[in-house]
Amino acid sequence: MSANPKIEALELSRLQRISLLLAFVLMYYATARVSLLRGTEAGDLALFWIPSGIAFGAVFFFGSWLWVGIALATFIANLKHGTSAPIALLFSALHSMQVTLPVFLLKSVPSFRFSLERPRDVTFLVISIFSSSVFTGTLAALSLSFAGFSPWSNLPGLWLGWFVSHSISLFILGSFVLTTFAGWRLMPEGKKMVEWLLLLTSFLLVACLIFFVDPGQKGFFAHSSYILPYLFWLALRFNLRTVSSFLLLLSGLAITGLLLKLGVFARGNAFADLLLIQLFLGIYSVATLLVASISFERARFAREREQRLRQIADFIPQLVWTSDPKGQYAFSNRRAGEYLGPVINTNKIPDWMTAAHPEEKDEAMQRWQHSLNTGEEFNMDCRLKSIDGSYHWHLCRALPLRDEQHRIVQWFGTATNIEQQRQLLSTLEEERRIRDQLVFTLSHDLRNPLAVARGSAQLMLMYPQLQEERKERYLKQVMASMDRADRMIRDLLDANKIGSGEKISLLIEEMDMDSLVHQTLEELKTAHGDHFYLRSTGSLYGFWSNDEIKRVLENLCGNALKYGDGSQKITVTLEETLDRNGIRLSVHNFGSYIPPEEQKTIFSLFHRTHESQSAIKRGWGIGLALVQGIVAAHGGRVEVTSSQTEGTTFYVHLPKDSRQSQRGRSLLFGT
Repeated sequence: MSANPKIEALELSRLQRISLLLAFVLMYYATARVSLLRGTEAGDLALFWIPSGIAFGAVFFFGSWLWVGIALATFIANLKHGTSAPIALLFSALHSMQVTLPVFLLKSVPSFRFSLERPRDVTFLVISIFSSSVFTGTLAALSLSFAGFSPWSNLPGLWLGWFVSHSISLFILGSFVLTTFAGWRLMPEGKKMVEWLLLLTSFLLVACLIFFVDPGQKGFFAHSSYILPYLFWLALRFNLRTVSSFLLLLSGLAITGLLLKLGVFARGNAFADLLLIQLFLGIYSVATLLVASISFERARFAREREQRLRQIADFIPQLVWTSDPKGQYAFSNRRAGEYLGPVINTNKIPDWMTAAHPEEKDEAMQRWQHSLNTGEEFNMDCRLKSIDGSYHWHLCRALPLRDEQHRIVQWFGTATNIEQQRQLLSTLEEERRIRDQLVFTLSHDLRNPLAVARGSAQLMLMYPQLQEERKERYLKQVMASMDRADRMIRDLLDANKIGSGEKISLLIEEMDMDSLVHQTLEELKTAHGDHFYLRSTGSLYGFWSNDEIKRVLENLCGNALKYGDGSQKITVTLEETLDRNGIRLSVHNFGSYIPPEEQKTIFSLFHRTHESQSAIKRGWGIGLALVQGIVAAHGGRVEVTSSQTEGTTFYVHLPKDSRQSQRGRSLLFGT
């Protein structure tokens, strides 16, 4: 708690001021009469002036205008006590000054907190009160001596009596009023309430044994210092209002016992006894409040430091946790709560470990126990279950924090989400595997046409007398094999352009798309058999690249042959769009179903579906990337739909005039 409202006099209406002034005068007068019931040998001064401390708090919070009430009540009380009018008038002026001066001094210190939660606040209070008491006490002693109301021999006693009586009252009662207005709780809550009751009981018992014992039978409690352990217990464990309340209680018990001529301070001389007991109360009260403020400030610094550390921990993207030396969970940051949710910690282990994947949990527990036994660093990758039920890989670490004797005082741990890194690593490994497979497949596929061409050439060299017909057949085989190898190399070069973000250069000319589709399908039927069915609305003229559109159709039909149902025909549909500004070319087959997650990446370079990775239906993973690259170079787009009942269909949308698409545009495909 840090209770320090801005120090300003409370705003009151005129009626409230009059009512408060009357109540204040009555209170001050009543307590002044109690203080004047017993005078001393030093000028008939009251050696404990109860009203000062109460008036100090009232002036502090309600304003210095209450000095009128102090002056009036003091004047009336002294007259009633039998003091002469001049002396009563002098006392009323000095008492008003005694109260208002320390209030003025404290309010002139901007950093003063009336909650007294810092040692400097207690110090400011002591200095202001003692300074005021020295000043007014000097004026009182000199005034009484000069006026002849008291002999000069009593000057030291007068000064000391005034200083002590007002200082102790101002400090003990004033600190009680200040801390009460600061909002501190008098009685704690929860388990600390038991401690408070125990302290109160033992405190009262010891105080009564000290201050209410017969002077001739003091026994063991013959020294006031026996109250010190309870005061320090009070100062170290409770707030400032509780401390000031106990000090006020102690003062009341001590002075009451002395008035009854009981206790360790009852020695027969009223002036000396009252002076001694108030010095005792002043010294013990100042010391206790200083210890309490130091204790509170240290606790506040510790709380603020812990709060800052918690805030820092909450800003950290990792899951942060701490545990005691035995491994029992102590703290986790906000991000851990956001990720793990409300984890029930029944095994006295870090929260993250209860959320570990079953496949890693046993190993994590064993490693954690090993770290607890040996003090070695804990380090492990494991999957943690998030609040939405998904698992993500985390790098979990724990380091022991040690004291000066190298003993473990705490474990500090973090769990860093490395899901993206692992996915990236997995992707890189998959790409490396695909590239290795591509090199192997490419070398195998390129060697086939080269081997055929080489074999045909060798036959012609070995048998120069071959008939022209056979030579022509061998030459055609050589040319066909070289064309096939050239297409492979061309596909790879174009795929490399697509992967680097370059656009494919097109030779665009006016052509009939229907004628091109018919011709391409006839060639495919010659090579693969009658597996195709064409639906076309007739001639569709436009500006496209003849060779590249043919590659698109060959790739889509080739995939349909590889992965389609061989018992059913592949349907190729060519139609004009509704707005008559473009065409749509589709290839449908009843082959393997392509899941939605694969449909999103199927056009990526080197991507191959699960089906295409089998040994029988091996592919390079560049065919569909080429299709998308060529179509995009025409200013069109490619789409795919797939279901287990309807089969798979690839749709190619092209504008009728693709000449504009080749002007100043860079393309990125498969990313």
